[in-house]
Amino acid sequence: MTVAKAPRTPAIFTSLCLSSAALLASACGEEEKKEEPKPDKPELPKRPDEAELAPEKVLDLSGPKAPEASTVFFAVDGALVPLACFDKDVGKLKGGTDCGKMVADGESVYVESEFTKALDVIGGPHNALCEVDDSPTSRSATSVAGGAAYDFAVWPKSAATLVRRAPADSLSERATQLASGEQEALVAAISKVKSSASKGELRLKQKVELDIDGDGKAEIFFSAVMAHPSSADRNLFTGVLMAPGGDLGALRLVEESKRDTDVVVLNGVVDLDGDGKHELWTGLSYDGGSGDRVVKIDGDKVEALSKWSCGA
Repeated sequence: MTVAKAPRTPAIFTSLCLSSAALLASACGEEEKKEEPKPDKPELPKRPDEAELAPEKVLDLSGPKAPEASTVFFAVDGALVPLACFDKDVGKLKGGTDCGKMVADGESVYVESEFTKALDVIGGPHNALCEVDDSPTSRSATSVAGGAAYDFAVWPKSAATLVRRAPADSLSERATQLASGEQEALVAAISKVKSSASKGELRLKQKVELDIDGDGKAEIFFSAVMAHPSSADRNLFTGVLMAPGGDLGALRLVEESKRDTDVVVLNGVVDLDGDGKHELWTGLSYDGGSGDRVVKIDGDKVEALSKWSCGA
């Protein structure tokens, strides 16, 4: 008996069938899914300590300085107001408006505020904001004339290293907390200067520690007032006292105002003649005005190099 065999499907037909099935699956959306690219992971913001900071501009402060060179120190109030100077030709410290005449037009001067340090170019006579006459005793400076505000200027530029500012926070409530024994010592020292001030209430405006003579021991400066007991707008005493080397038993008066509405503070110190002993840059303010001057300390002698600048 003969058995009939099932016909074999040709290979080419099988391939066509498979291809057709693939096309049909594609048409029906059944094509194999491709893996979609993942979105880029967003960058996290950098921490402040990772941020790229612009390098601080380096100022060229090269050049001679006292005692080999003369020095002029200015306050800044719309112009450069000369406060004091060292004249190397005579080897003496001076004060007042004549100091401004020592600097030639076009010279480079160093200017500084609490937040900015820069070099400027000095010009001819120019009225400061506190000057009202037609004979200005101050000097112009390029950026100051353009409206820039600074606290002080010094010539030559190399003398910038001879100036030290009182810390800004020395006027803060935290800084003016009196340590043990300081209140008693201050009241006693002020009463010796002005006996009637003992009737007032001690109020500390500033406390600063600076080594002004290079002996490694910081002097302590106190800006203090003795408030009038019955008049809130008046003081029985206002001035700055210094404890040499921090010795409260040796407190001495180094600056004082005779007006009962003023407040006197220590703005900073400057070694005008380069002898290692700093002069005091003091400031006076009241409701409506302010002024500056430089005070020299020589042993037991205290000498203001000039009157208060205009505005005071």
